[in-house]
Amino acid sequence: MSANPTTMKVERMDPFIRLCIRLGVTPNMLTLARLCAVPFVIYFYIPRELSLVSFFIFVGGWILDLYDGWLARVLELVTQFGQFFDPVADKIFFLTPLTMFFIMNLVLPVTYYSFVLVELSLVAVRLLKVANQVVHQTEKADLGATNWGKHKSYVEQGCIALLLLNSDTYWWVAMVNGILIVALLLAFASLISQLKRKYG
Repeated sequence: MSANPTTMKVERMDPFIRLCIRLGVTPNMLTLARLCAVPFVIYFYIPRELSLVSFFIFVGGWILDLYDGWLARVLELVTQFGQFFDPVADKIFFLTPLTMFFIMNLVLPVTYYSFVLVELSLVAVRLLKVANQVVHQTEKADLGATNWGKHKSYVEQGCIALLLLNSDTYWWVAMVNGILIVALLLAFASLISQLKRKYG
């Protein structure tokens, strides 16, 4: 598949998309950059006086998440690997700082373990789709996120950003934990929709 955009003229695109095209940046490169940001989010959060740096790094990674799929569609580079890699990157991007906050007793244990269970289950469902495709030589499986999954990801990452911004105020942390429950419900809905997509 050609990497030349065909759906619109380059000069009329979003400036960041235009920059990526001119630099030869691919969607998977943006996803990889997001993964590389995770250690820095943790590193700069530990010394609390640098937590604002951690917040901005995380938000930067979040913005890359919004652009990688858009860039893939513009360049017509929507691949099965990208459909698998991007959601897995989302889970690492979310679960790593969530684990840090759990260790700091800022996230309820039941919420944390439920997220780990659901997110790993979502990865397992995608792996089963790929295995079924390889074994039975079927058409390429649809590994893309459902609408539930996209909404879940936005809420999850928003919660992490809020905790990076302020984890010292009790009512703020309690509010974020409440929003995490909403994200968890969306995660369960995403898992159910992926199972329906696989088993019909």
